[in-house]
Amino acid sequence: MKIKLSIITLMTLLLSSCVIQNSNASGDLNSKNSTIGSNIPKTIKLTYSGSASNKEFNNSLFEKFKKERKNAGDKNTYIIDYYECDPNLVASKIENWSSGPDIYEFTTGSFKELYKLGALSKLTDANATFINENYSDYGKKLATYNGEYYAYPYAGDSTYYIHYNKSFFNENDVKSIETMLDLALTHGKKIGFPLDDSFYGGAIMFTFGANCNVSFDETGSVISTTADFNTEKGIKAAKAIQKIGNHPAWKNAGLYPYIDAADDNDIVAYISGHWYSSFYKNRFDEKYACAAMPTITIDGDTKHLSAFLDGLAFGINPKSLDSDNDRLVAAYELAKFLSNEESQLARFEDQSLAPCNIDAITNNKISSNPNAQAIISQYEFAITQNNIPTSFLTNVSTLLNSIVHDEINSDQGLVEALNSFNDSIINGN
Repeated sequence: MKIKLSIITLMTLLLSSCVIQNSNASGDLNSKNSTIGSNIPKTIKLTYSGSASNKEFNNSLFEKFKKERKNAGDKNTYIIDYYECDPNLVASKIENWSSGPDIYEFTTGSFKELYKLGALSKLTDANATFINENYSDYGKKLATYNGEYYAYPYAGDSTYYIHYNKSFFNENDVKSIETMLDLALTHGKKIGFPLDDSFYGGAIMFTFGANCNVSFDETGSVISTTADFNTEKGIKAAKAIQKIGNHPAWKNAGLYPYIDAADDNDIVAYISGHWYSSFYKNRFDEKYACAAMPTITIDGDTKHLSAFLDGLAFGINPKSLDSDNDRLVAAYELAKFLSNEESQLARFEDQSLAPCNIDAITNNKISSNPNAQAIISQYEFAITQNNIPTSFLTNVSTLLNSIVHDEINSDQGLVEALNSFNDSIINGN
């Protein structure tokens, strides 16, 4: 997630040794132990951890939340304290989860660390129903860790797609990577795609259905790791990487673009991160366009090239909330409000973050934005990194480099490389 935000360091205290993965309280407004929605007024205080740059925006949503609660007949008073903390760093910067925050922003790539810290409350009952009813299938994937819901996602935006020059390609051309490469070659141009990078190239290994997964016990220790990249599905994916990497119009570029890079002047399309979109808009000017990841055909089988696509979510901290059901319920209700359709659309308008709410993604504000539409178009075939073993990301670079740099020159060599890669995933965690 490419976000530049300021951070304040929270009070340094000893981290509690008690790891709590699941809350015993339901977080349901109808809980008999909760005063929320009753006629007994109470002051409910929550601590919220969020980005410094979006503090004003978030505070405006808090006020809307309070107004909504009041209109619903809730007589409680809500006080929401704001801690400034980068969602990328929340797992490492908050040193005592027992003292807060109660609700916090985090990048979904941080699931493993937060789960091990016991800082994620499992969403069950009405809270799980909210996820099922309000999120796209991809949003549900973002909410899932170790087979259960543990978060309220509010954006799916950390991904890459095609940025291209319309002087060389039309909308149909960019649907196929083979067509793009052949057209670029005809014009003496290149397609930039950082194939040997684990984030950009690694996801291709999932294109034809090969997969891997890791499961954990309640302490965050690994129970088992599975992978099947040494099957026909993995072989097709590896051949896809070979096919792109062996094409004379392919160029290993797009990872760190610079507007004055002379050696990039021949590139007329990039498969690169959405955070670079302004760079490509400047480079291609009025000829700029974008599209979802293209297809590739291997042995008669045509699939979209997979891409990693992660996002931002709200976590509920059971360590600071389990002893007070009113605060726990309020935290759940606030998370639901902050991740509902209205809030996700407001966040898109304010921060250009693509939503994952099932209604928000079909809103005209989203469908009329080419970059947001490219991201959302990938929801059906993109891969979340929530449950991918760390060993995949640490070992896939070796495989990619071997394929891209022609170190594998036979079918048997490819099979052996995939067997080794698959073993390294299973035995690496």
